[in-house]
Amino acid sequence: QTIAFLLRHADSIVKLYAVCAAMAFTTAMSVLLFGFEVRFNMVAGYLTTAVSMGLYYTPQEVLLAKDSDVLAGVCSGKRHANGAGKVD
Repeated sequence: QTIAFLLRHADSIVKLYAVCAAMAFTTAMSVLLFGFEVRFNMVAGYLTTAVSMGLYYTPQEVLLAKDSDVLAGVCSGKRHANGAGKVD
C-alpha cells in the first residue's frame, strides 16, 4: 500500500528516485543472499542517480553561488537564506 500511495500522489521525479532506490535495495539483497556480482555499469548508474538527487534537492542559492562563497559560508558557520548550513 505504501508503494501505491507513493505512485499515486508523488510527482514524476520522486517516482523515479523511488524506483532507483528500490533497484539499489534489490541489488544489495541479491549480493548478500545470492552472491550477485555488481559490475561497473550498475555502479555508474547509481552514482549518476545520487548526483542527480543532490543537484535536484540542493537549494538554488547554493548551486548558483561561487565556490569561494560556499566555502567561506561553511568555514564561518553562516547559514544560507533558506536555513540550511552549518550550525554552531
